[in-house]
Amino acid sequence: MTDGARGAAESARSAAETARAAADGARGAAESARSAADGASAEPRYLSRALTWLGFNGRVLEEAQDPTLPVLERARFLGIFSSNLDEFFMIRVAGLREAVLAGVDRAAVEEESTEAVLSQVGQRCHGLARVAYAAYEREILPAFRESGVHFLGDEEVLPKERAFLDRLFAREILPILTPAAVEPDLPFPHVTNFALCFAVRLAREGLDERFALVQLPRQYPRWIQVGSRGGSRFVLLEDVVRRHLAELFPGHEIKDASLFRVTRDADFATDDQEAEDLVDAVRNVLRQRRSGDPIRLEIEAPASDEITERLVAAFQLEPSSVYRVSGPLDLKFLIEFTRVPSLPAPRAVSWPPQAVPNLPPGDAIWEAIAERDFLLFHPYESFEPVLRLLRLASEDPAVLAIKQVLYRTASNSEVVRALERAAENGKQVAALVELQARFDEERNANWARRLEDAGAQVLYGLAGLKTHAKALLIVRRGPGGIERYAHVGTGNYNERTVLDYSDLSLLTSNEDLCADLTAFFNVVTGYSEPLPWRMISMAPLGLRSRFLSLIRREMEKSTTEEP
Repeated sequence: MTDGARGAAESARSAAETARAAADGARGAAESARSAADGASAEPRYLSRALTWLGFNGRVLEEAQDPTLPVLERARFLGIFSSNLDEFFMIRVAGLREAVLAGVDRAAVEEESTEAVLSQVGQRCHGLARVAYAAYEREILPAFRESGVHFLGDEEVLPKERAFLDRLFAREILPILTPAAVEPDLPFPHVTNFALCFAVRLAREGLDERFALVQLPRQYPRWIQVGSRGGSRFVLLEDVVRRHLAELFPGHEIKDASLFRVTRDADFATDDQEAEDLVDAVRNVLRQRRSGDPIRLEIEAPASDEITERLVAAFQLEPSSVYRVSGPLDLKFLIEFTRVPSLPAPRAVSWPPQAVPNLPPGDAIWEAIAERDFLLFHPYESFEPVLRLLRLASEDPAVLAIKQVLYRTASNSEVVRALERAAENGKQVAALVELQARFDEERNANWARRLEDAGAQVLYGLAGLKTHAKALLIVRRGPGGIERYAHVGTGNYNERTVLDYSDLSLLTSNEDLCADLTAFFNVVTGYSEPLPWRMISMAPLGLRSRFLSLIRREMEKSTTEEP
């Protein structure tokens, strides 16, 4: 068998393994529900949300295993898989674990117990992690090397490269590092969520064995380029620090050192019905996340039992929460690494977003939208018309008001800057900023402050509910009187993610839709009672019943016999 055929066979086997691990979630949920019925004929009505989500992330992992994709694309998918799994542990696994510890369970025949779901989740996660690291070690790293991208082991670093790394460590890395001693009678040092740390066993003549932690600098790049001889050559940050650990503990012998990483519970909710200041409540949640209970320990596979047991005891974890990793911890770094433009490895063909047909440039967009609707399909069609509409609205003297819902935005958001300019130009700007957009809370709180400083009216929606709508309404004085222009879509107002995610959006001046959006903003920003909708539906005020009605309509259509 040739190397190519062997590699393809290994990829196929690995992909099949992933598919089995991902599919087991939904299958296990259904089987458990059937067995829970004690022989009754009731069919399971629900699948586990956690297990079906793992099925989704398993499909992301399958993209990383696809040998027909360019290696940089495969590596990027592996990073996305790792990032997704981190969030899954912080929220879903943490929530299941809390429910089990609190004794909260579901006894309904149609559903599995929380404890059973948590057990299956652990099995699936261990299986998916094994497949992910097998793909990295056996498929992606060899493909990198063939393409001229090398992650070097200690023995592969050339003397000239070693001298460069030694100087770099002395000048830039050593001053940042702070070893933390672990004393038997003192609290265990706090380990930040997702921080990469070395656990170090130390020996010194005449003294008992000592234990210490060394956290890697979080602000430093994970990879360090050391040369371009024979391609691009990189060393991981942890390997540089590992080689120099002894410099942090003069007079001691390092008996053992292993890298580890802790995932903490981040499933905290704001009490937005009682908090006097929701922004302060969100900031409190962010502080809680940094110190939430540990729920997962990832540690290098060669780590000694002494180090592993010490960490398990310190973090009060069950053995099932320990993940021994046969490769670099935290593969999320691959997302940013694959964006390095100088890498010689093949990458996916760029598909720049296309201009929207029949939509004229410049401020002629007003007349074009007044004449007809434009349905945009991102990322294949450009998001530029939406940004242009906002930019024009912020400067156009005829524009009187802009109303918009912001759920997730870019870190350097052109959308928010346009709203700021509009407010500074004296327009009535109402921005509903969802402070509870998970993991974007801090960014949104900062945008809210900036918009308020610019003179915009910032609101936070309805107590007890998340506002997940993506809607923009512009009120303009035209030749014939007041005109309204709207944008609604399935994706966030985020110029970066709109280049990656598939979403639909609509530019329109339809009077019925614009009237509905006017009423919608009145409902979510004030105490207005919703009027009968003309075109939209809104949760929790009728969206569910509308969906069920549409489903029943399609069922009736599909079962009606042709005359």
